[in-house]
Amino acid sequence: MLVKSYWEQFPFLRVAIVMVAGMVAVRFCQGGIVFYALGFALSVGSYWWLQARLNKQRTTDVKLYIPLVVCSYVAFFSFGAWRMWQAMPKKYLSLYAPDSLVRAYEAVVNTPVKRNAKGNYSCTVQLTRIKTAQGWLPANAQVQLFVQPDSLRNIAYADRLLISGTPQQIAPPKNPDGFNYQQMMRNKGIAYQHFVSPHQWQKVDAVGFSIRKWALQLQQWADQTIESAVQSPLEAGLASALIIGLKDELDDTLLRAYSATGIMHVLAVSGLHVGILFAVIGFLFGSWQHHRRGKFVFVGIVLTVLWGYALITGLSPSVMRAALMFSLLNLGQLFQRRNSSFNTLAFSAVVLLAYDPLMLFQVGFQLSYMAVAGIMYFYPKFYALWETRYWLADKVWQIVCVSAAAQLATFPLGVYYFHQFPTYFLLSNLFAVPLAFFILSSGLVVLVLSWNNWLTQLAGKLLKELVELNNYLAFAVESLPSSAIHSLHFTAIEVAAVYGIIICLAAFLAVRQKLWLIAALGCSLLFSIVNLWEQWQQARQQLVGVFHTSKYSSLLWIEGKQSFLLADSALLQQPQQIRSVFADFLLKRGIDWEQMPVLTPDKAEVFLAARPITGGMLYRRNGITVCYLYQRVRRLPPLPACDVLLIANNALQAAGWLPQAVSNKIQHIVVDGSNSFYNARQIKQRAAQLGLPCHAVGIDGAFVRHY
Repeated sequence: MLVKSYWEQFPFLRVAIVMVAGMVAVRFCQGGIVFYALGFALSVGSYWWLQARLNKQRTTDVKLYIPLVVCSYVAFFSFGAWRMWQAMPKKYLSLYAPDSLVRAYEAVVNTPVKRNAKGNYSCTVQLTRIKTAQGWLPANAQVQLFVQPDSLRNIAYADRLLISGTPQQIAPPKNPDGFNYQQMMRNKGIAYQHFVSPHQWQKVDAVGFSIRKWALQLQQWADQTIESAVQSPLEAGLASALIIGLKDELDDTLLRAYSATGIMHVLAVSGLHVGILFAVIGFLFGSWQHHRRGKFVFVGIVLTVLWGYALITGLSPSVMRAALMFSLLNLGQLFQRRNSSFNTLAFSAVVLLAYDPLMLFQVGFQLSYMAVAGIMYFYPKFYALWETRYWLADKVWQIVCVSAAAQLATFPLGVYYFHQFPTYFLLSNLFAVPLAFFILSSGLVVLVLSWNNWLTQLAGKLLKELVELNNYLAFAVESLPSSAIHSLHFTAIEVAAVYGIIICLAAFLAVRQKLWLIAALGCSLLFSIVNLWEQWQQARQQLVGVFHTSKYSSLLWIEGKQSFLLADSALLQQPQQIRSVFADFLLKRGIDWEQMPVLTPDKAEVFLAARPITGGMLYRRNGITVCYLYQRVRRLPPLPACDVLLIANNALQAAGWLPQAVSNKIQHIVVDGSNSFYNARQIKQRAAQLGLPCHAVGIDGAFVRHY
């Protein structure tokens, strides 16, 4: 009964769990929308019929009450599934014509225009109609648009564009276990991209008034005001990120320092910043809450300031979530409704996910909600462990408790997505959180005083000094020994098991029932079993891989937890590309890429039995034979029987040089990304004639062969 009464305090938490389950079911099970829509309609109809029966009888009939609860849960499950189906990107631009018939399309810009690392401008557009040979047809898809520099400067949010050409579906990654750009864009509802030249598009008109457009204009004005006041690109970029959420000008070195020290959350405009504003309002006007009319004025000030700040940040989803939660808490207090903070947090999640279900699979949304939930539950328990009568010691202890609570709730996701853990997160948050308060306050002062140039410059100098101090301390903590533990890896099952341990232990502390302690031990056992299984598999693994490294040639060899990479000299000068291609793949197999030897093909005898052949090298190790051709030859040299024939650097200039005699000697032909597309295609066609399996990495993706 204790568990039941405790669980009944959170009705919206139950609703959120059921609705999220429906969204996950559609995302991974791909059920038919007719089934979910029918389930929603039937459950809602049954709910109202049962509710009418209960009202008519004026008694609590258990036989009717249980079906009533089941119908409500089925309704929310089906609603979540239906909304996810609506939000997920489709496999076509329009229901009325295949993509191949599209000649042009009309679309509305629905994101700000940004400049990427290559200097091109990009934005997302929402298609309204497509043009085919039969005329204009309705369409409903999002496209990531890329245009050459300076050609999108006059484009703004909500502008309507006419674009010629056909968008292409975003291709899946060519290398396994690495960054999946396709999936990241699908999590935003985008499945297509289009690279257009300036003459392929024109602005038709602009959509009428839009709150989102107005908010983005406010954000742009705030960014320009901060940049003018600070007068330093590096500090201005960080100040804009911390105050209004614009991260376009952040330096990569600075981002790595903030990530390694565990203070990236100060750059993600979210609950911390809204909480700071709420604390300032409470300090200035908190006494008004004790008066009958003053409490209405106080709530009005809170709502105005919080949602005004949300507008300045461009209606950032994380800020809207925090503003919604604080608004609900204050409205509940105004009308003397004591709502649980967890219930309010769950309600905000239900509202935001009903609006945009794809938020559920975005890293920022997951980290934000887990951090807030962790602070709500663990902070009071941590804070109660020690009491002090000294004001400064108490404030330091509060920051330590908040940091520990947030880190406890988010570290499984941090390891899963970023493969690292900030060792000194408690130390770094001791300065990052107070400085975030002063930076945000001084930044807002800059915006408020923007009408006076002298006062703006004065506040801008203070803001610059604060940002420089924050950066200095972040780099100082990063320079400490073992500032971050890298090369960590959790599978999805391990993440679920760790969260199971945390939740079960939290429930045990709340209700003091041994059942939750047993459940925590069960989750620990699951984590241990999964981890031991991974270790056993990694000890037995043996594979050869050829990855897509653009214009470079490489050969990866893994045996147990040892690996080495053979690469041409040009790739050896690109450590960042080696990391982006191989790091996650190796980490999943228990190998640290930074400890992996990287050699040129002629130095491989350290690890392999090697002998030179015409145009390349022949390698043998543990019964695996690889013929590596990386120099141009007039004809294919005589080859012994081998498992893989790797062709690199256009070593075979013509497909006809692949003779019939090799068909009995070679198991696989692999053409890596250093070959031209034309040559790779010709070799594939010749291999098909010989009945040989041929894998062109630039066309088919990475080649990985397990032995």
